[in-house]
Amino acid sequence: MSRPGPRAQTPPHSHSPPKPRSAPRSASSRAVAFFLARFVGGWLAVLVLFAFAPGIERWMVRHTIGSLLFVTHLFRMHSQSSGTDLSMGGVSLQIVPDCTPLMPTAALWIAIVAFPAPWRARLTGLGAGALLLWAYNLLRILALIPVLAHRPELFEFIHVYLWQTMTLLVVFAIFLLWLRFQEPKLSAA
Repeated sequence: MSRPGPRAQTPPHSHSPPKPRSAPRSASSRAVAFFLARFVGGWLAVLVLFAFAPGIERWMVRHTIGSLLFVTHLFRMHSQSSGTDLSMGGVSLQIVPDCTPLMPTAALWIAIVAFPAPWRARLTGLGAGALLLWAYNLLRILALIPVLAHRPELFEFIHVYLWQTMTLLVVFAIFLLWLRFQEPKLSAA
């Protein structure tokens, strides 16, 4: 085993590197943090609103069923409803608040409102996004009918895992599409 030698001393003329200071938060990281804070605050506000105003969910269920009946009759498909149940193709689905585009639309709207964009662009995004999510949701429910009729053992997996994951991706894609149409803010130089 060797003995450690004397420590080499730093010559007086050399300087040790300065200790790194924590860099001030950049404007972009503050903007992201502000966006996320507004999104979380908006989400909590929406959850409280829906908890205290259950009529919103009932309205969405009624209008989802009405839209499904309209679309199926438009394409000459036999369907009928009784309360919150929709019957079509020999199967019946119960439409509950989670079957509506309420929460996906709320998430999209909160993201659009939380993003720093002109209000005209935000309002356009809110309207177009709501329409796209409404149409997507109708397609999602109508696609579940043949699954329930022909492969009922797959219904739960497709309904809960596949379509809910797809819904999150669709919300994200619509938000990214809306972002693409936003003009970048030019910083004053």
